[in-house]
Amino acid sequence: MDASWLTEIRRNQTMSSYVQQNPSMNRFKSALEVLEKDIGVMSIVYHSALTGTQFLLDTDNDGDIDGEFESDNDTSIFIQPAILDALSDLFSYLASSNFGPTIDARLLYIFFFSVTASYNSIAGSKTGVYDTWDWGVKTPLDIGSWYAWMQQTLAFCMPNLVPGWTNGATYTTEFSAFSTRWTTWFTYRSGDGNVAARTPPAYTVLNHNTTTNAITYLETTTSQDFTNTSNYQNSSLWTPLSINGTHKNYLTYGWGSVTSPSLLPSDESAIMSTANAYFPSAGARTTEILALLAMSQSLTDTQKVIAEFWAGGPNTVTPPGMSVWLWKEFMLCQTVSLDTFFYSGLDLTIGLFEASRLCWALKGSHLEARPIQEIRKGYASSTITKYDGTSILGNVWVPYQPSTIVTPAFPDFPSGHSTFTQIFANVMTDWFGATLPTTPTPFSQASLFSPVLSPLARNPYGTFTIIPNSLAVQTTVPASTVTLTFTTWQDIANQAGISRQYGGIHAESANVGGQALANSLRAQQKLNWPLR
Repeated sequence: MDASWLTEIRRNQTMSSYVQQNPSMNRFKSALEVLEKDIGVMSIVYHSALTGTQFLLDTDNDGDIDGEFESDNDTSIFIQPAILDALSDLFSYLASSNFGPTIDARLLYIFFFSVTASYNSIAGSKTGVYDTWDWGVKTPLDIGSWYAWMQQTLAFCMPNLVPGWTNGATYTTEFSAFSTRWTTWFTYRSGDGNVAARTPPAYTVLNHNTTTNAITYLETTTSQDFTNTSNYQNSSLWTPLSINGTHKNYLTYGWGSVTSPSLLPSDESAIMSTANAYFPSAGARTTEILALLAMSQSLTDTQKVIAEFWAGGPNTVTPPGMSVWLWKEFMLCQTVSLDTFFYSGLDLTIGLFEASRLCWALKGSHLEARPIQEIRKGYASSTITKYDGTSILGNVWVPYQPSTIVTPAFPDFPSGHSTFTQIFANVMTDWFGATLPTTPTPFSQASLFSPVLSPLARNPYGTFTIIPNSLAVQTTVPASTVTLTFTTWQDIANQAGISRQYGGIHAESANVGGQALANSLRAQQKLNWPLR
């Protein structure tokens, strides 16, 4: 819709007045300006009586004030930014806390479950019992009260996800029934198979010294003797890293036992069997590790950019959050109904949470060694070329990763990146078609998605520009600007998957196994919890 009649001065007054009445939206002001100015959503006209339930809108862009909310299209102007602003706060918290991909996936699911269950109770059409929640229980409200209701939902739920979060909402009598139901659900989901206790046994699943039972660590700065059978009972099994003496123990060992929101045990077995078909034989493993080593010795600038672009390491939202970040950016450059907004977000985060459970269950069952261990073991006395062009012995080989990370703290098969982004590609394709839009988007919180991204001028959605000399592993890379452009959602999944091979931390079987896991999971999830 054409909003050209609203002048820059009036627009700024509108946004400033709205933010003044809604302090929690302050950091979303620029995004609202983008929606109003560049995407052409309905004009928002400020009125002195602006409150949580009373907005005056020009919904048909004829310059006349229409009155209070008339449709969910009116309310979405306010509700969607409020939800996305709270999501941005959650992103910041996840990035600063460095929980890792599994816990991040779970917290993102809890967020979208909470806001979607709340929306569904006042305006949605979903029924049935899913994850112990009766989606058929409704709280009828007039449309003018929807925004205030959703602000109450955020005020009540968000402090359980982001400590200290507040938006100053005032609770209504009607909201008490929902808050009671949500507290019961959150208590159940917080137990979740004893989420807090996700540490591995001291040595029972790891290589360890048979005399002292001390865990064997692979120190990244020195070579190891993989023929020492006292320390390595099976050198093809995963061994945790030690980086300059700092141990990196298994991250969320046993995550597969966390309670599923949508799958039966028989479903899980069938899904994991599909992925297990891609677990390599000993001969195939030797071949793919050799291919990975060859790739690592001749990386191009673009491949190095791709490796870092998708790294999802410390101080980012990690791979599950990267998928939700891409969903968020899509929402910022599109106009969608409230149904589509909430249910697509929930659909995505159900998949990501389930993917984290099944992927980690498979990692724990195979305990496959990472490439750093395989290459150091298999090519210990060979002279090879490091990613920076220098010659080194294979027994001190390191992948194209920051020296503080080197390799994530869990086994190789399957790849979490491949699993998460394939879930993302499948969900987005189901909801929005295979092809990405070319609408400009603001790329808010870009550095939490990938540190190689600095605050950018708007690009078309799916196009990312990486400037020269901006990488962390090699600060002189890239030598010239690299632009990554994706045409389909599947393009995103494919590049994220192969990025882990460029980075030297996953082999090809982990990539295809992860994608197979996601594809099988998506099909079952749609049957068990139909949202689309």
